[in-house]
Amino acid sequence: MRTDYQQERLTTIKRAGRSITALVKSLLDGDLVDRSVVMVVGQSESSYAGLVAAQMLLEAGAWLQIVCAAPTESYSGELAAQLHSLQEAGAPLAWAEDGWELPPCDLLIDALLGSGQQQPPSAKVREIILLANSNAAPILSIDAPAGVNDADGTCFSPHITAVATLLLNSPKPGLRQASLRPVCGTLYQLQPADSSSTNADADLPLPLTTNGQNT
Repeated sequence: MRTDYQQERLTTIKRAGRSITALVKSLLDGDLVDRSVVMVVGQSESSYAGLVAAQMLLEAGAWLQIVCAAPTESYSGELAAQLHSLQEAGAPLAWAEDGWELPPCDLLIDALLGSGQQQPPSAKVREIILLANSNAAPILSIDAPAGVNDADGTCFSPHITAVATLLLNSPKPGLRQASLRPVCGTLYQLQPADSSSTNADADLPLPLTTNGQNT
C-alpha cells in the first residue's frame, strides 16, 4: 500500500511525464505519430521523469529509442521498475557501448543529469553528450542541460546545447543568466497543478520570460 508521500510523488512524476510529452509534441509541430525520438537517460530524477514520458510517447505513436548511460541491470528502485515496464512493452532499449552512435532522429531528449550538477560529466555520460551535440537533431533538455550547473550557471566541458529546457521545479538562478540562452534555448516550466487551463492545454509547459515569469 502506497503512503501519502509515495502517492503524491507518483502523481507529480506522471504530471511531469505528461508535460514532457506535450512539449515534445509541440516541438514536433503537433504530430507524434511515426516521429523519431531518441531519449538519453542517466540515473537522476530527470531520468525518471523522462522514462515516464517515454511510455506516453510510445503510446502516442512516436518511434522512440532509449539510450541508457549504463547497463540496465545497474539501475535500481523506481528507475529500474520503469525500465522494466518499458522492456515489457517492447520499447527499444540500448546502452552506450564503445563505438556506439546515436541514430538520426527528429528530436533528441536529454534526460541524463538534470538539476544539481556539481562537476564535469565523466565516463559514458561525457561520451553521450559529445554524441548528442554532434547529432543533427534539436535537443530538449529536462530540468537542465547535461553539463550545466543550474545554481550558478557554470557550463562544464562538455555540455549539451539545447533548443529548449523544461524545468520540473522552480527556475534556478543559473539558468536565467543571459549567457546561458544559447545553451538552454527556450526555458519552459510546468503549469501549476491547479492551472485553470482547459484540459487540452493543461499539460503543455509555459515558456518563461527572462525574469523567470511565465509568458
